[in-house]
Amino acid sequence: MTTQLIPPADLQAAFAIKCEYLDDQPFDKFSRLYQTHADLFVGLYLDDRLIGLCYGWPFAAGGLEGANKIILQGIAVIEPYNAKGRGGLLLRHFEEQVAKRGRHTISVGSAGGYVEGFYQKNGYHPHQYMARIDRGSLPATTDLTIDGHRDTDSETIVYLPAPTYDPERKALIKESLKAHEVIFIFEKQV
Repeated sequence: MTTQLIPPADLQAAFAIKCEYLDDQPFDKFSRLYQTHADLFVGLYLDDRLIGLCYGWPFAAGGLEGANKIILQGIAVIEPYNAKGRGGLLLRHFEEQVAKRGRHTISVGSAGGYVEGFYQKNGYHPHQYMARIDRGSLPATTDLTIDGHRDTDSETIVYLPAPTYDPERKALIKESLKAHEVIFIFEKQV
């Protein structure tokens, strides 16, 4: 089993894994991101078969805080090869690619449960909570400390500090903001 940058010939296979295990972002957007950031699309191969991917791109937000960040957009290893430490191999190769770019921070929004443990096991630390609420429903006053927020077409994304891993606080934020979802954003310095 090896990790390597995903060649153009395997982009469709990478897209299929992404759609099955991660999200349903359309191929044209995935392809455009690959064309500009191919050095951040890492594959896990069994013989010549792609069985996993880890990919991301530079942090899109402006400002000094985001200048050195790379977003880890997704990581997945297909069944039956998952949950055997292979995701960690992909992650290490991705981290090496980030370091080659001269970037210093990887940021990733994590699904709950075992995924949070995966990132922590691999040296990632909680940085923020990200809460998704109905657009325009952010209370004018709250006891919560809010780092910032942004509106999309349908919702408001709220960022709150997460100095430690605290699932109970995550649940409190969800209840307090009447959020649809609250996730941890983990970061790692490379």
